[in-house]
Amino acid sequence: NNTSNRLFTIHLNDDGSIYAGGVTKPSAADRPTVYKILPEGTGLDTSFGNNGEALAPVQGIGSGMAVHPNGNVLICSGAFIGNQNFFAVTAFNPDGTVNTDFGVDGVFTANVDLNDYANAMAVQSDGKIIIGGESSAGFFGTRKYATARCDENGVLDTSWGGTGILTTTTFNSGIAWINGLHFDPYDGKILVAGTASYAGSLNDLVVVRFNNAVDADMDGYFLGVDDCDDGNAAVNPGVDEIPYNGIDDDCDPMTPDDDLDGDGFLLADDCDDLNADINPDAIDIPDNGIDENCDGSDLTDVRETELSRQYLVFPNPTSDFIYINYDENAPAPQMIQVSDYTGKMIKTINGNFSQNNITINLQNIPSGILILTIHTNEGVAVKKVTKF
Repeated sequence: NNTSNRLFTIHLNDDGSIYAGGVTKPSAADRPTVYKILPEGTGLDTSFGNNGEALAPVQGIGSGMAVHPNGNVLICSGAFIGNQNFFAVTAFNPDGTVNTDFGVDGVFTANVDLNDYANAMAVQSDGKIIIGGESSAGFFGTRKYATARCDENGVLDTSWGGTGILTTTTFNSGIAWINGLHFDPYDGKILVAGTASYAGSLNDLVVVRFNNAVDADMDGYFLGVDDCDDGNAAVNPGVDEIPYNGIDDDCDPMTPDDDLDGDGFLLADDCDDLNADINPDAIDIPDNGIDENCDGSDLTDVRETELSRQYLVFPNPTSDFIYINYDENAPAPQMIQVSDYTGKMIKTINGNFSQNNITINLQNIPSGILILTIHTNEGVAVKKVTKF
């Protein structure tokens, strides 16, 4: 029984089916309409609405469409009520029936001026619905960019512009309307695009950007301002960083989630991430109950590496002095450290060392097992000495 049909907007669903929106004139009045098309494009999905067609319960032309995360199929339009046009959004259930729990009997309306037409819409990450279009005091009146916002239940959201409705009056002639609207997922701002007579021109292409505070997870921090994950209330600048969970909990990239001791090794390689002296590059001190080099064992003796074997330490055992000798092919020591078997540092010797000329006085050091750590430009050599 339709006398005319026109489509102005389209939405692709995850299952490949398609919603197409526009206007149908089943009798004397235009009606915003949504059609559901089968994924193969072979025809309408007759399980939706009335044989694939769903008519809004208002008079107007559907120009913008969105599918809400709650399943509502939304179409925006003007709604001719009484003697004027309103901004309108109609919500359909997934089966194409009008969702009468939305707005008033399935329709949200907003009155900006005498003639209001919604042409575009978007759903924010927090579920709120933004619509944009044009508004004027009459057919020949000055037109304005106009936007309105409602929540997911079709209730006017007065936090938008202070009243729920916002107009842009910069354009002061007979041409000004929004045709496109986009929600920026990174900073929460709203971009609208359309045409207008601007600064004396006949008409220009115009884009307007609106600030927009979005707090989808309701944690008191806003998307694009200070909240790095607005979908998780446990992630924001007000919480403490939880180590090793792979999440920037406090939204501060400078707070480490791993390598808490700052020794250059992540937890996967570091057996004690709270002690910078324990890591795979450390020298294991034998018999102290600590696995300094994270190799899975505490050495019962100092390993004679290739570098360590180039240094001769004598006499060993000793009661007062030890001497270190090395040949011309070995790297010269840069620093020598003496520690006890627990790892406690006893003394550090710095100087210009040469072959056959390194003497270390142990007279005032308690008896026991001592560890000499010889630092060179080619690595670290470790020797064990017994003092009696």
